[in-house]
Amino acid sequence: MVETFENERIYQERFKEYFRPDYMTDPIDYYLTHKIMPKVVLYQVGLYPVLNGVFVDHAPILFEKGDHLDIKYKMQRVGKVEFNRYMKYLHEAYKSDSTNIDNEYAGTWSFMT
Repeated sequence: MVETFENERIYQERFKEYFRPDYMTDPIDYYLTHKIMPKVVLYQVGLYPVLNGVFVDHAPILFEKGDHLDIKYKMQRVGKVEFNRYMKYLHEAYKSDSTNIDNEYAGTWSFMT
């Protein structure tokens, strides 16, 4: 997912302390408090390994000295993402403290980098 901002100041200011008070513990808090409706586009990316000219559809990829590994990729714009789906993505992919098999997304993050 790619989020775009009409005003770059919003992006630059979002990490400053006065824009991120202590009560903001989840990404949705930031967006709702500042009345930001982000424009988000979903892209689908596929990576396809090719070892010595043969497509590899399993992991791990085992190769030896002298082998030639290529990676082919496909990137496709899927379309706009609704606010609630994007908030779910931010919450699940970047905020979940524990693994939940019901989650669609997985990852780690924090407001501060």
